[in-house]
Amino acid sequence: RGSGPEPFPRPRFVAALREVGKAALPAIGEHLSRIDPEGDEANSEAGAAFAEDLLRALPDAPDDALGRVVARFLRHLTPAVRRAAATGLPGLLGPRARPSLMHALDDVDEGVRAAAFAGMRLIHGVDEAVVARVDQVLNGGAPASDELRAGAAGALAEVTESARGAAIEVLTRTLRPKPRSVL
Repeated sequence: RGSGPEPFPRPRFVAALREVGKAALPAIGEHLSRIDPEGDEANSEAGAAFAEDLLRALPDAPDDALGRVVARFLRHLTPAVRRAAATGLPGLLGPRARPSLMHALDDVDEGVRAAAFAGMRLIHGVDEAVVARVDQVLNGGAPASDELRAGAAGALAEVTESARGAAIEVLTRTLRPKPRSVL
């Protein structure tokens, strides 16, 4: 067949690191800290794939220092890397991931935004500001993918006590029948 060995399958690499669990954190952290998320090497196809795989392999284990490193990857040029970073932050930082996740809610990539909504649910951070972002997705008039709409709506299942009234208003507007034009 080919001239060289077959590349190591990425899903197996991620699964192997995840199987190691918390013991893999130092190695993952060391490699991620060496990557400049905005640098040319990190944004090459291979660099982005490696960063994404490391981020996807993160176990849910509190680690403030690694959480700060992972938050930097929300500025990466590749949406899949930003999605993986947004997904990994809640397990590392818990409620302290909120500022980074709020930033991710404004990302141009809908998958990143959906991951941020999921992260807000995990850290119990769906307050009035997040409910306003949900309202923009569900009722703002701009087209949104089913994935983003589902992620936004799902966030309303975990609203804070103070945001319940706003969440009910958003749901009411969302479920109200829309008039159809004859044109």
